Amino acid sequence: MHQAGQAGNYPHGVHPALVPGVSVDDQRYDYRTDRVVVVVVAVTILAFLAWGLLDTEGLAAASETALVWVTTYFGWFCSVLAAVVLFFMLWIGFGRYGRIPLGLDGEKPEYTTFSWVAMLFAAGMGVGLLFFGPYEPMQYYLEPAPGTVDPQTREAMHRALVQTVFHWGPQAWAMYALVGATVAYGAYRRGRTVLMSSIFESLIGRDGVRGARGRIIDIFAIIATLFGTAAALGIGALQIGRGVQIAGGLGEINTPMLLGIVAVLTAVFITSAVSGVARGIRYLSNINMVFAVIVAIFVFLVGPTLFLVNFIPSVIAQYLSETLTLIAYSASYGE
Repeated sequence: MHQAGQAGNYPHGVHPALVPGVSVDDQRYDYRTDRVVVVVVAVTILAFLAWGLLDTEGLAAASETALVWVTTYFGWFCSVLAAVVLFFMLWIGFGRYGRIPLGLDGEKPEYTTFSWVAMLFAAGMGVGLLFFGPYEPMQYYLEPAPGTVDPQTREAMHRALVQTVFHWGPQAWAMYALVGATVAYGAYRRGRTVLMSSIFESLIGRDGVRGARGRIIDIFAIIATLFGTAAALGIGALQIGRGVQIAGGLGEINTPMLLGIVAVLTAVFITSAVSGVARGIRYLSNINMVFAVIVAIFVFLVGPTLFLVNFIPSVIAQYLSETLTLIAYSASYGE
């Protein structure tokens, strides 16, 4: 009975020891729109938009208050969570579980390594890396973290990039890897639906996934994704607008122009998403990666090449030597 109960958790009643991997594509799922999830998400987003349009200052003040409250009372939790996820994913990746393919046994990769890496960067970090990549090192160079180094010094220069790598390096990618691996394992190894709620099936059961608890998980996942996408679009619009302003010699970028940029970006985003991963997202990611490599080579050759040759290895070594110190750095050192 115990073995039968375990086997029931696998598609088609196959015993766990005999499962070579079951893809979600092989399941007979009837994909229907969950009206409860759609209605709750739609009402929440429309209410937030109405708040922003009718009381912009109030929304800004509330957002600032929420940000300060979260960083003050839960900053330690975010730091601990990031460290735990990093070490957990290293244990998963380099341990025996790292040999489990996220697909069927013997199945060949659907995309080339170049396209895979390109999509990781384009869809994972995207405009955030282009915006904060230059911004954070300069900000930390001018205003280092309290109690570390003096501003605008060689030490501050190294520390600034180390701090940036800490934010955008292995710890950030560990977060992506945790979510991506769980969804991929559930969908392409266990045959579950590609929903955030499905990765909790082992905890809350299949009935829980299909019930209220699963809907709550999916609602939060959709809202978080929408807000994250909106933030990326906003940052991208500001950056593109500023670039157009400098390159075109225009005056101040007004709201209608920013809205136009957001509309164009949204149209491209929707088109690439609707066309699927194999076409739009992959093509755009490959083009993006090619341009990124060209820009990197240009900066390396035209810029201070000798300085970069010395600087980059030093930053990597300093980051590795100070990882635990950066993880331990918290509000206990000061505001």
